[in-house]
Formats: sequence, C-alpha cells, structure tokens
Amino acid sequence: MPDGWDNFFAAQVGASAALIGLLFVSLSINLQRIIAYPNLVDRVGEAILTFLSPFLISIFALVPRESLTTFGLQVLEVGAVVWVFTTTLQIRRFRSRPPGSSLAGTIPWTAVVQAATLSTIIAGIALAMGRHAGFGWLVLAIVSSYLAGITSVWVLTVEILR
Repeated sequence: MPDGWDNFFAAQVGASAALIGLLFVSLSINLQRIIAYPNLVDRVGEAILTFLSPFLISIFALVPRESLTTFGLQVLEVGAVVWVFTTTLQIRRFRSRPPGSSLAGTIPWTAVVQAATLSTIIAGIALAMGRHAGFGWLVLAIVSSYLAGITSVWVLTVEILR
C-alpha cells in the first residue's frame, strides 16, 4: 500500500460503520412505514450495500503487507458482488413501480448507486494491474457510496413522513 493511504482507510472504516449505524437508527424509527412499501425495503438493501462496500474495502486496505494486486482483486470482488445485488434490486424496483409513475426520483438514485459500484469495479481492475490510479477511482467510489447511502437515510428518516 502506498504511503499515506492507511489513515484514509482507517477513517473510512469508522465513517462507514457510523453511517451503517445511522441507517439502522432510521430503520428502527420508521420500520412499520418502510415495510409497508416494498420499494423502500429494496432501497434499505441498497443502502446497506452501499455503506458496506467502503467498510469492507477499507478493512482489506488495512491488512498489513498485502500486495497491490491482491488488494485490487479484493476491491474488484466487493464491487462486483455489490453491483450484482444492487442492480438486481434496482431492476426489481423498476419493474414493480405503478403504471404511469414518474422515474424522476428513481433515475438520479440509480445513477449514483451505479456510479459507486462501477467506479469500485474500475478501481479494483486498475489496482489489480498495479496501477496507482485505481486509488483515485476508489475515492470516487467511496464518495459516491456515501452520497447514495446518505440520500437513502434521508428518504427513510424524513421523506417517508411526508
């Protein structure tokens, strides 16, 4: 691991763990309302995965004396697994939406989650190939993951009450 990244990843473990906790607080506050809407249940799953991705990646990054290639393969695996699950949830949500409903709220959310997962996959490929540019993609992936997850927490905590 190049110098200077240990502190970044240590901070991400704490930040993502705190955000996962925040998500579970919003679940506990509004659980009955959330389970009344299958699309929101899927959104909870996506939010958990988007917060879990930086958490797992950061744990892998902190493993001592691990090669850049191994770390890249771990990042790629996390990105691919999260992409498969979140894309499956998004497709299911798209197919189950009421006829005539607007995609205005769905498209931006879908785009942010896809940006997070796809940039994680790109980062994993670059890092597995020994390219340090993968760290730039990884920062984008983590920021996108937080943006997607925090948006969901807002919807599950505040917007659901409107």
